[in-house]
Amino acid sequence: MYLLHQKWHYIVLLVFLCFQFPKDGTSQTFQYKIRVDEVDMQAPSSMPDGKIKILRDYDPNPIITGPAWKYPATEMPVAFLSGFAPMVTAKFDLGGCSKTIWAKGDGPGAFDLPAKQLSQGNYPSTALSSTFPSEKVDFYEPFEINWLISDSPNGPWVKAGSSKHPLYISHATTALSSDLQVYHSLIYYGCKSAKGLKTDDVIVESIYNGTFLSKKLLRKDSPTRLTGMTYWLPKSDPTSAPYPDCFTTQFLLKFEDGRCGAWADFFRDMIKIQGITATPALVTYPATPSMSAALTSDLSTFFGSSAGNIVIQDPMFFKGEFFVNNWSFSSAKFYKWDREWDPYMETTSPLTLPNGNVLNFAPLPGSAAQGNGNPQSTFGDHALVKYNNKYYDPSYGTPIQNSKNAWENLSLSGFGNGSNIVYLETFAGFTLKRRIMWLNEQNNPYLQSTIEP
Repeated sequence: MYLLHQKWHYIVLLVFLCFQFPKDGTSQTFQYKIRVDEVDMQAPSSMPDGKIKILRDYDPNPIITGPAWKYPATEMPVAFLSGFAPMVTAKFDLGGCSKTIWAKGDGPGAFDLPAKQLSQGNYPSTALSSTFPSEKVDFYEPFEINWLISDSPNGPWVKAGSSKHPLYISHATTALSSDLQVYHSLIYYGCKSAKGLKTDDVIVESIYNGTFLSKKLLRKDSPTRLTGMTYWLPKSDPTSAPYPDCFTTQFLLKFEDGRCGAWADFFRDMIKIQGITATPALVTYPATPSMSAALTSDLSTFFGSSAGNIVIQDPMFFKGEFFVNNWSFSSAKFYKWDREWDPYMETTSPLTLPNGNVLNFAPLPGSAAQGNGNPQSTFGDHALVKYNNKYYDPSYGTPIQNSKNAWENLSLSGFGNGSNIVYLETFAGFTLKRRIMWLNEQNNPYLQSTIEP
């Protein structure tokens, strides 16, 4: 009898070590330190391309891999197409408890996970209880699941920790193009700016306004430019993107600096991830025979007998160019060159010609662009993005414009040439090269540039 009593006493003690029930019987406390240790999300077998592969922003752009969350605080972003429920797996540290354990997850809103029996501490691959609505953008930072455990599928339940990680849901419902590189910044800012939206037009405008208007866009992964990625850093800046590695999304993220083509591609790639296609648009001011004739006439009139000191650099490539705001143009046709981007051995003081005409310095502090308050302001072309007959300029982060002429009137001061003309000045026995800007026409109410399409 004494031995039997000892046996039952041992059994009761063993159970107590795994569970201790409070007096009210509504919950239980685990004596063993059972906790969630790892959580991951995958696409269901019915939609194998539903999980979006995310690349790190920095070179060499590794794929983000590993569990979405790992104890105690490792978080990895995951992304999915809309319209289905991801599959969730979890691993628990049982702390040595050998009892049969059940676990369930309480996620945001209706995104829960049903009670499932653990197998050697593993919660089996299980779909969230609700699907992410089709064509709706969503953004969770974090997506948090509170995990509960019990020795019964019906409870009572106690907490076993929480998992949390970033989760991005694209508007797209079908697999993204295989050649689209989904860098972290693209999907992060896109889903954040368009969270909760379902309509294509509204998504595009919200992504643009939410991402570019502030002109302070930090690379999501390990940013080094804490005032934001830049547009057209000067050549003299050793951290500027090297030519020609400055015209794509990849190199914009690598160097955190890029040209208009890179910024336009960045925006177009952002909305491609949402399953929406926009069109690249190009601004030019093409050189024509009448423009060449006007230049010849203006040179003769303004420089007089000194016109012979003018050299057209690369005459085979003489081009029309436009001047981005801001400029203090007068009625004069020629000005000292803009030295904002590639400083020449010049001063901003006026230059008086032998005939008494004066070359003034016309540029004012330029229109602020991404991360750069005074970028280069003379160009032969400029990249925009066109969507639904509206024009977007992510390089400058200016408001969306409803027509070509509206963008031109907002952005440009004049048209002519700002890179090919040199005036040779003899000074103290030396010949100095003075780059000259020619203003063919100031901006007027009518469309003067060519914007295609």
